[in-house]
Amino acid sequence: MLQATFPDYRSTIDEPISLPSGRQGWLLGGAYTLKGAKVQTIQLEVVEHQIAYAVVGMTSEAVFDKFDPVFRSAFSTFTLQ
Repeated sequence: MLQATFPDYRSTIDEPISLPSGRQGWLLGGAYTLKGAKVQTIQLEVVEHQIAYAVVGMTSEAVFDKFDPVFRSAFSTFTLQ
């Protein structure tokens, strides 16, 4: 689906993450061109009671490595009430 919309899409992150509640989340990320700009994303996905939650961080591909630890730190504090 993503590659149909963004032909140059490539997966960059696909890994589990443990959240403070002990719940398991998943980190997914990709790099692609969006309206002429090279971007990279990382997103936290969590499912609770058949509801999916996604929290997304996005930067230009050129500076993603600088912000990746910041996004991961923020995602690691995610809790559901």
